[in-house]
Amino acid sequence: MKRQKQNSKAAYLAKYDKSMQPLESLGNGLVPYTLLALSFVAILIVNL
Repeated sequence: MKRQKQNSKAAYLAKYDKSMQPLESLGNGLVPYTLLALSFVAILIVNL
């Protein structure tokens, strides 16, 4: 059975973007918290 060729790169990218959207929004929500945690750890290390 021959594999169906992707009709277009744009269609593939659109499908990929749609599947990645929830992960992306989650990542964007986590960025501020990671920065906060990193700065907190840095302050602790400096004070030791």
